[in-house]
Amino acid sequence: MMMPSTAARDARGVQRVNVRTHASVREQSTHRLTADLLDLSVTGFRLSSTSTMSVGARIFVTLPELGGLESVVEWRDGDIYGCSFVRPLHPSVRDHLADRYPGPSAI
Repeated sequence: MMMPSTAARDARGVQRVNVRTHASVREQSTHRLTADLLDLSVTGFRLSSTSTMSVGARIFVTLPELGGLESVVEWRDGDIYGCSFVRPLHPSVRDHLADRYPGPSAI
């Protein structure tokens, strides 16, 4: 699935932006895993990780310049995970990360 290069609204009506940066992910009582952040909205994110996480798991994702953010794994498709934040990001935080770590443009 190709994501637009600029902010677009997803099926939930939330603006989602492409980003590309590394993140660390930790399930409660486990070690840190590495992941690549693929897109971001105020309510959640999509990431790629070769480590296995269970749908429904509570995780803490550490994004650049931010501390650990409590999240929930909502779905999985191979190495791609869709996660929601327990507390939404402020739109200006999403915009800052999108400006600082832009993802590839859709063609």
